[in-house]
Amino acid sequence: CIPADQAVHPREAPPALPFKLSGMVVDIVGKPVKDAEVLARNNRGEGGRARTAEDGSFEVALADREGNSLSIFCSGYSETTVRDVKDGGAEQRIVLQRLNSLELRMVRADTGEPLREFQVRVERGGHSRDRAEIEAALAKASARFLQGLCLTGKVLSGDGTFRAENLDMGPKLVAVRAPGMQLALQPVVVPPAEQGPGRALVRLTPDSAPLTGRVLDSMDRPVSGAAVWIDERPVVSTREASMGRRVALAETGGDGAFQITGLLPGKVYICAHHPDHAPASLRMDMGREPASVELKFPATGVLEGRVTLGGKPLAEVDVSCRYPAEPQDAYDSAKTAGDGTFRFGYALPGVASLYAHLYEGRDLSRKLDAKVAAGRLTHIELDLPAGTASLEGTVTVNGVPAENVSVDLHLPVSEGSARLQAAFSGSRYHLEELPAGACTVQVNAAIEGSNSTAGEASLTLTEGQTTVQDFAL
Repeated sequence: CIPADQAVHPREAPPALPFKLSGMVVDIVGKPVKDAEVLARNNRGEGGRARTAEDGSFEVALADREGNSLSIFCSGYSETTVRDVKDGGAEQRIVLQRLNSLELRMVRADTGEPLREFQVRVERGGHSRDRAEIEAALAKASARFLQGLCLTGKVLSGDGTFRAENLDMGPKLVAVRAPGMQLALQPVVVPPAEQGPGRALVRLTPDSAPLTGRVLDSMDRPVSGAAVWIDERPVVSTREASMGRRVALAETGGDGAFQITGLLPGKVYICAHHPDHAPASLRMDMGREPASVELKFPATGVLEGRVTLGGKPLAEVDVSCRYPAEPQDAYDSAKTAGDGTFRFGYALPGVASLYAHLYEGRDLSRKLDAKVAAGRLTHIELDLPAGTASLEGTVTVNGVPAENVSVDLHLPVSEGSARLQAAFSGSRYHLEELPAGACTVQVNAAIEGSNSTAGEASLTLTEGQTTVQDFAL
């Protein structure tokens, strides 16, 4: 006998989705496709899934009456998406394109000799004749190869023929790299599977001259053990540089020297990193003659501080350090220790924007700018405001409770900014543990697809009291 408080109760089934859609999945000649997976989703990621029957038919549940999308997956076929499907609409007839293969023969451009060792990438597009676009494609493909991102396939014979499988129909750009050869780009077209595999001849030219250079610190001293690589753009943060070290092309010796072979003529960024320095990048216009460069690590400062909530230290909080003068994704990240402290040991001189983000229990963030000087220590206190005030209310659009709503509360702080995002229960929002004082509430609600409506209110919160602010949009 099982005691009542230990009885095992069956798990409740999720509520049935209210709407249905039926249809048929066929190939390009009209033949039914069985065992294809049909996935229905609304803009909240809700919906059902189904598999096609022997005759290609399916019926799938929809969470909303309209505004849904269908994604169809089947081995040997291109993934297909149908948007804006609705309950009660015409039966969907979905045509899948079979995946095809591409046979590529690699030879030396000077002798016609077949190549048997190479790497291949197949990218979408490939019919542009614009020089800037071609140079950009060369730089991108070269960087991807050097990161080990290449296609695996099957060499068919000793004449250098290679087969790339499971490709979508349409124009492609084939990039081929081989030892001692320059990277080659070849526009091709993958035909419909019914016409057989696509075919192309790729001619590779012998390699250009090597790149040599040295890596120095900010005092012009050689740095040993620095990783050197090429990239499509400059690398600013140590976070980006740690990713680059995994695909390093060379490592500096005791005299800071390095050599890289296999670079193409064109514009590239030569990047270097060492764990004891911030990264360095230099743009190079590579020609066909040997080139030599000098990479110098920048002078840096130390940026450290503490994150608190209402004066109490916070552990395991995400802190990011962004550099407004650099590209948007140039930032470093850290987590606070048990005493709430954090440290960025190689911060770039100038203005740095610090962001502390608390996710646990609520979505609260604080931003503060700091000025970093080379060779100096800068300390920052990032206090996330807290108190005993509360704020709640409802959001309606044309009198109807709103869905897909965001409510942001901008809190009063002496410097920088602080923001708290509200939690929702139905159409009602609720915020608690707020500091007293003036604040601004911003509301944004999505309506009818891509449209939206917004509202804003300025309030004064009182310690220990709940303020009610409804929004009728």
